[in-house]
Amino acid sequence: MRSKKQRQKHILRIMEGRHFHTQQEVAVALHESGFDVSQSTLSKDFKELKMVKTTAPDGSFKYVLPQFLDREIRAGSLHREIEDFATNVALAGQLVVMKTESGNASGVCETVDQAGWSEVVGTIAGDNTILLICQTDEAARRLAERIRGIMNGR
Repeated sequence: MRSKKQRQKHILRIMEGRHFHTQQEVAVALHESGFDVSQSTLSKDFKELKMVKTTAPDGSFKYVLPQFLDREIRAGSLHREIEDFATNVALAGQLVVMKTESGNASGVCETVDQAGWSEVVGTIAGDNTILLICQTDEAARRLAERIRGIMNGR
């Protein structure tokens, strides 16, 4: 029989690499790793580990580790900003040009900066245009696809 400490360490490990929307999903992942746990025990573990249930960008709920809550909140804000204000995305080599509704580029750009997307090495905002500077053409392509996905509700 595995100890509570081992189980909780494993919960932390699996929570870092995946998104779980319910405690039942976590229980299944634990079972697949050889930990059989009741819902009440798992609920106690979540409380002791200070797991937080938050809203994902798509509106669903998910559990996150407390140290990742700020990042999740910023990601959610960024998705909302892009969904609400972005109107177009264009690619130009290592540069991604995002058009926004007039007067909103600065706010969206600040949210991009706060999110800390790894593809972005710098940003510049005007009134309705954001220039996102990437390290490589490939990083710019991935970023443009990510933004298009958010704009299309994915």
